[in-house]
Amino acid sequence: MSRVTKKRRGKCTFQPYEVIITVNMYRSVGNDSRNAAYKIIMDRMIRDKTRFLQRGRTTEMKQILDYFMIDGEVGGNQDWFRNVVMHIGGCAAATACDFCIYFAKYKGKKNLYPFDAENLSKEDYIQFSMKMKPYLRPRMSGVNKLWMYTEGFGKYLEDIGEKVEFKEFSGEHTAREAAVFIKKKINEGTPVPYLMLRHKDKKFADFVWHWFLCIGYEETADDLLIKVATYGEATTFSLKELWNTGYKEKGGLIGITVYRNL
Repeated sequence: MSRVTKKRRGKCTFQPYEVIITVNMYRSVGNDSRNAAYKIIMDRMIRDKTRFLQRGRTTEMKQILDYFMIDGEVGGNQDWFRNVVMHIGGCAAATACDFCIYFAKYKGKKNLYPFDAENLSKEDYIQFSMKMKPYLRPRMSGVNKLWMYTEGFGKYLEDIGEKVEFKEFSGEHTAREAAVFIKKKINEGTPVPYLMLRHKDKKFADFVWHWFLCIGYEETADDLLIKVATYGEATTFSLKELWNTGYKEKGGLIGITVYRNL
C-alpha cells in the first residue's frame, strides 16, 4: 500500500514540510498518483506560507494608538472653544492639549493634564485649552512655524517640570522620509503633531493652515495611510497625497520624546 509521510522541521513560526515518498510508493503507484500527492502537499505549503505572511502584515504594517474620547468625540475639538481667537486659531493649542491628555491617560504622566484624565469632559478640556493659550497663542499668521510650536509647548512642559526633547521635521523632506519618521514615533507609542499650510488639492481644504495629531498608520504597497485626530474626529489620509502639497511653503512634523522623571 502506498504511503505519503510528512515531517515538520524544528520550531519556527512557518514550518516547511519535508515530504518523504517511500520507495514502496514509487514501486506501487503510477505517475498520476505521485503527481496528485505532490499537488496536495504543495498546495498546503503555499496555504500555510500565505497565512504566515498575512499575519506578518497585520502586526508589522499597521499600528493605531489607543485614543481617548470626550463626550462621544475623538479627542478634543477646537469648535468647542468659547474664546473667539481660540475658536478660530487654536488648533496648535488643541493639538498640545490632546498630546498631554494622551500621555496622562496612557503613559502615566498625570501632571501633564491638570484635570482627571480618567474622567474627561468637554468643560475641563475647554479650561485646559485656556491654560495652554499663553504658550501657543493664536496670532495673525497662526502658529505657522515648527519652532513656534516646539518653543511654546516646550515652555509649558518645562513649567510643569517635564523633561522633553523635540525634533522638528521639515516639510522639505520627501514623503518616504516622512513615512519613516511617523512610523518610528507611532511605534514608540507617541502621537505626532502635524502642521499643514497650503495645499492645491481642495479635498484637504479643512486641513489647510492647521495643526492636527497623527495617531496611527497602515502601510500599503506604495503608500502610507495615516490616521489623524482633529475637530473631534478621526480621519485617514494618503500620506503621499497629503505631504505633496504643490506649494513651496511647507509645514512639517514634530517628534516628541517625553522622558521619565528621576
